[in-house]
Amino acid sequence: MSEPTSSATPGELLLHPIALIALVVLVVNDHWMKAAWPGTAVGKISDFAGLVVFPLALLSLVELGRRALHRPATGSFDSIAAVMVCGLGFLFVKTTELGRDAYAWAVGSVRWPVQAFGGWLHGEEPSPVHPIGVVRDVTDLVALAALVVPYALIRSRARKFDELVSADLEQD
Repeated sequence: MSEPTSSATPGELLLHPIALIALVVLVVNDHWMKAAWPGTAVGKISDFAGLVVFPLALLSLVELGRRALHRPATGSFDSIAAVMVCGLGFLFVKTTELGRDAYAWAVGSVRWPVQAFGGWLHGEEPSPVHPIGVVRDVTDLVALAALVVPYALIRSRARKFDELVSADLEQD
């Protein structure tokens, strides 16, 4: 029996056109549109885009980690878990103060090295870590519907891989 001629490449889902569009929308919306046109609709755009990108990013990190550790490829549980973890995390952030605060400080901490380096390049002292602003709004939960998109992309890739494996097995 031969190995499949093609397989899923770890992290490839982040290069899917839908993922790239969602990432661009998220970045543009968070860095320019929210300042130019603050309001409910602009905030919801980030929520929808983020819920498309984050499950794919999480699954991609798991895939890359497994490859680096010479572990078996991800399975269907990993795919479902990535979508569920992101959905539950979003629910936690949008409905609890603890979730909102933890997320605000976590993102602020991740952004700090880049901001500190930028300040250093301009001769400024690094500022302390600051939490990002997060609006806790249960109406944002409508964006959970966006999780259908990454789930569909993940399942589509899994079906294509299964078809390749089946075709290779039939040839043997």
